[in-house]
Amino acid sequence: MGNTQPANESRDFRFCLALTICNCIGYLLSTVPPIIVDPLLKSHVRFPDRHYPGAWWVLPIAACVIVGTFTLTYFIKSRLLRMAGATGIFASSCGVSLPIFLPEMPHQYLAGNSTIWLSITAGWILIRYFLFSIGNNDLREVDKEARIQFIREQLDFSKLLFLALVGAFVGLVVGWLNAVHTNIKDIVPDKSEAVLVDISTGFEISVVSMFFLFGPIFELAKQRHRISALFLDIPNETTPQA
Repeated sequence: MGNTQPANESRDFRFCLALTICNCIGYLLSTVPPIIVDPLLKSHVRFPDRHYPGAWWVLPIAACVIVGTFTLTYFIKSRLLRMAGATGIFASSCGVSLPIFLPEMPHQYLAGNSTIWLSITAGWILIRYFLFSIGNNDLREVDKEARIQFIREQLDFSKLLFLALVGAFVGLVVGWLNAVHTNIKDIVPDKSEAVLVDISTGFEISVVSMFFLFGPIFELAKQRHRISALFLDIPNETTPQA
């Protein structure tokens, strides 16, 4: 029989490592592209020929993100504190990085992208630790019919959540691309420089999509599989169709 217990307060090495990688990649992709691309945008209407002397601070801050995320998620048993730690260290690191990109305050790329990555981290933790936290031990004293009904409701909820997440993400990507395509001509008149912005945006979207798929969506699939396995602990009961 598969594991029918939810992720609990015990140490969760692989998940904590995955969150650490997600936070680190998210931070670097929110800060490094502007450092590389912005100095090349000579025709930028508001901030032409930008340079960031303090860009080197990104590396020690990224190291803090790695150490802080893993420490706060692996060594703290409380699931609520794990979530607060993972999201808090990421948000504070991005906030501390804002002065690096003066005179644009806040830098639109950093502010927008960090919000997306923060949402991925928070959603991932919510799905793993909070939205489907009921396990088989919690249902042993519940009436058989009530158990079956509860499991069915959890499976239905997982379907709706999947559709909502995918719909929201597709809408985000479409809106993101439309905003860049619509506004870039007014912000960066030079076509060759506008191409750099398009390439940077496309790369960012591809990486975000990968982490969205293998983060919250894959976690949701695992939770759905775990919930389906609860039917196996109901004696003399044919497993209903999900």
